[in-house]
Amino acid sequence: MQLVLGLLYIVLQATLSELVFMELDECIGRNEPDPEIRALLLASVGLNLGLDYLPGATMFDPAARDIVDAKTASKGVWFDAFTTNIDRTARNTNLLWWHRQLYFIDHGASLYFHYDWRDAGLAAIKPFPAIKDHALLPWANQSGRSTESYALSSTIPRCDRSRRLFRKNGLRRGMVRRRSHPRWMATK
Repeated sequence: MQLVLGLLYIVLQATLSELVFMELDECIGRNEPDPEIRALLLASVGLNLGLDYLPGATMFDPAARDIVDAKTASKGVWFDAFTTNIDRTARNTNLLWWHRQLYFIDHGASLYFHYDWRDAGLAAIKPFPAIKDHALLPWANQSGRSTESYALSSTIPRCDRSRRLFRKNGLRRGMVRRRSHPRWMATK
């Protein structure tokens, strides 16, 4: 999921934390009290793909009067509607401020049709009503034809170029970097 959506974010030139490979040690979940979370952590031992840690980042919070420019908001709302991301609401924005830029994080709730492939075709043509609760919707005023033309004119050629590069190079040449440990575990 992170790879597919991460590459789409790169194609759309949206701000996304760098995609990284990271090795998780077997001790990662041993002290987790919640059995469901512990099981997920233990199942993740070994090489994982994820988003790099953004040290010092702060949460985007509309209740704290955080605002965002219309272009970023419109692009974010369009992308989350396109990927059916139900998890970018005011309760949990999954947006971080880092070095004065807004970063989109945690795409685990996107493309949720993949949990039930029987209805995947229907999901592609069905309206996405959950977009009405999107945290960036109040600032997303570049909707309609401008967003559609952006998506069609710039995304399709970039997707085709990315597909060719990916076929040729796989996950090499800086698309994804390997970290032996996340930044927050780094020692000096």
